[in-house]
Amino acid sequence: MGRFNDVVDTVVDPSVRSFSLARRDADSSETRLQGRIEIMKLAFQFSHTTPRLFGGMSLMLEPGQHLAIVGGSGSGKTTLLRILCGLLQSTEGSILYDGRHWMSWDDPSLRRSLSLISQDVFLFKASLFENLTLWDPRFSQAQAVSALKHTGLLEELGGAASLQHQLLEGGRNLSGGQRQRVEIARALLRDPSLLLMDEATSALDERRERQVVAAVKSSPRSLITVAHRLHSAQVSDLVLVLDRGEPVEVGHPRELAEQTNGYYQRLLMAEATTTA
Repeated sequence: MGRFNDVVDTVVDPSVRSFSLARRDADSSETRLQGRIEIMKLAFQFSHTTPRLFGGMSLMLEPGQHLAIVGGSGSGKTTLLRILCGLLQSTEGSILYDGRHWMSWDDPSLRRSLSLISQDVFLFKASLFENLTLWDPRFSQAQAVSALKHTGLLEELGGAASLQHQLLEGGRNLSGGQRQRVEIARALLRDPSLLLMDEATSALDERRERQVVAAVKSSPRSLITVAHRLHSAQVSDLVLVLDRGEPVEVGHPRELAEQTNGYYQRLLMAEATTTA
């Protein structure tokens, strides 16, 4: 009973609007973001005793553009992505989505517009179709088949009949790469205008990774990717290089690759040496 009182008496986090029982504006039922993101003087600290990250960074991503965030392990790539998708709140500065702050958008519009493919894949003991749709009746089998086809899973799993294939908890009867592609197909099914991918192709070989990246980029949407392998960065419109939590380079991948002894050029050379 004491724990129940703790929950009841706890102040609701204002950033979690799902707790609100207020009726949403009916005019927002079909609203979708265009995908413009403006980062203004952004900085972040996990606590007062941890370093300040991102150094007051500013950046603009136009609708339909692809931003690749690259850097070594521990450089802050995933942290920045979690801030951009609303899972963390910046300590300083602000981020505008189509010219508006996150809190000024209603939850249905954000959910309809934004998808995050994280490093952790969550699959349920249910059919493949149910794992793709998450029991949302708006999606048809034809749409699910199309999403699977884009990730290269359709034929690999046995065609349209694979939608009825029963997955084990956590997708234990799929390979690591297949699990990742189910997660990617789940996001593509929703056709978001803003897609964020955090190491979403780490379990795929180079050929499959290229196929998936091409499929993701085949529809007009804003795309933000984080990956250790640099293929997605090489086909992006804008590369942001982080080093120890600080932005050290930003620009078109071709221009950064030509900067002698630049951070991005060194990452490319290190990858080439590793794969040689």
